[in-house]
Parts: sequence; C-alpha cells; structure tokens
Amino acid sequence: MGASQRRKGHGGERELCALLSDLLGRVVQRHLGQAREGGADIEVGPFLIECKRRARIAGVHDWMAQAEHAAERLRNAEPGIRPRVPVIAFRADGEEWLVAFALEDAVQLMREALG
Repeated sequence: MGASQRRKGHGGERELCALLSDLLGRVVQRHLGQAREGGADIEVGPFLIECKRRARIAGVHDWMAQAEHAAERLRNAEPGIRPRVPVIAFRADGEEWLVAFALEDAVQLMREALG
C-alpha cells in the first residue's frame, strides 16, 4: 500500500472517529498500530469497526472477514469478556458513510431495541 493510500485511510479513520464522537457524545479514538497487531481500527463498546475509505467500494466480504478475524483474535486473547461485534464502516468518494455487519448481529440489536 502506498503512502497516499495510507494517508487516505488514516484520514478516513479520523473522520469517522470525529463523526462517532459527535453522534454518541463520547470520545471515540482510532487504534494506532492496529495494522501491525491485527486488531480493529476503532472500538466502540462491543463493536469492533474496520474502517475503509476508498474511491470506489468493492470487497465488502473480504473486509468483513478482516473484522471477524480481529474479533476472534480478541476473544482468544481475552477469554470471558463480552462478545465483540465485527463491523465495517466505509465511504466512497463523494458519498456518505455506511456500516455493515452480520445479519445475526443486526437481529440481536433489533430485538434489544424492540424490547
């Protein structure tokens, strides 16, 4: 990956952290060194977010596999902790941020919201 791609990715992570911080009313920070450690870019409660900032969006399933791997690695490293929910957040040039996660996780959130 070239330097300009890394800068764009880091800028996307900072942009998403700022948006989440504003929307959630709490400070959300990116994980520095996550690429080296194999972790997620951003963690918000049980949500492990893999952030992608691209000119065009493709490869969503590959990104989800990356997020799932990070969640599995944390589960193995920290047994007994609450489950981690792998999430990907992505934005194409000129478009809004979108998030994706497994339907199973979405249904659980829907059940909790419906009471």
